[in-house]
Amino acid sequence: MTNAAQRRFDAIGDVIEYLMSEPWITVKPGMTREEAASKIGELDALGRTHRWKVAIATWQAVVRDESRPLEHAITQWAIFTSHASF
Repeated sequence: MTNAAQRRFDAIGDVIEYLMSEPWITVKPGMTREEAASKIGELDALGRTHRWKVAIATWQAVVRDESRPLEHAITQWAIFTSHASF
């Protein structure tokens, strides 16, 4: 793994820690979808590839989608985005 990929991967973990309550199965109390999407959007600056940009934009869109449980949107798409970090 390159240093840049490691930084992106670590940053995804940091976002999860910010958004979720331990043991990482519930969203922190008071966390809004827009706040979560904004925090995820901060990851965009860590990569330049089309794959990374699309992964971040998709993760934000899924988090904003009110028809999905927020916990699922955060954790499921964190996994998807972590694959784009490499």
